Amino acid sequence: MDMSHPVLDFPVHGLSGGPDGPRWLDGVVGRLGHPATGVWLGHGSTRRDPKRPWTQVGTFRCDRFPGSAVDADQRMVSDAVFALVDATMPHPAARPDEFGHRLVDAATARAANRSKWQPFSWTVRDQAVAASVLRWAGAWAAFTTALPEVDIVMVGYGVEPTALTMTEVEDASEYHFDRRSPIIFPETVERSRAAAGIQYESVDERWWPSHADHATTV
Repeated sequence: MDMSHPVLDFPVHGLSGGPDGPRWLDGVVGRLGHPATGVWLGHGSTRRDPKRPWTQVGTFRCDRFPGSAVDADQRMVSDAVFALVDATMPHPAARPDEFGHRLVDAATARAANRSKWQPFSWTVRDQAVAASVLRWAGAWAAFTTALPEVDIVMVGYGVEPTALTMTEVEDASEYHFDRRSPIIFPETVERSRAAAGIQYESVDERWWPSHADHATTV
């Protein structure tokens, strides 16, 4: 099996400014051996860190669901909710059975209520675009579907999304990978994380502090 993706063929976005600290390639979305459909870039600190500001920016191809009848906002709400719930998951020892599924259901129910999303204007490529943000467990997720080629979703903590601007990442050296080369799984991501000094612990990974949203059912 081909354990790689061809060279990225869509515009990838990261932050112009934003949290201090390292930047890195945090993940690649899509079937191995095929063009990637999305990438995640990390900024500042790792997700689930409640002590320092951090953001993760996901750029996804608009055409990743060919023939789908789902509208643009609906396809991004799902990505945003899953990323936000995962980033704010409390310690496993404090979770009853099916807790993760219930959190996703609760967050999805909240996200389905459009009044829970705050509209705002995001600056992307020096232009103002319409965006929406949802608050959950002390963190947030925001997205825009206003660009012609890609959708953008961001999850973050310790910094307001309205204060952030995004730019296209043409030279990815700041993120410790080469945009002109194929992405090899898992080596490209692991090298980027290592160069940025990012370590993910499999056993003692940080978990999010308990929050009232973790007990909600709506």
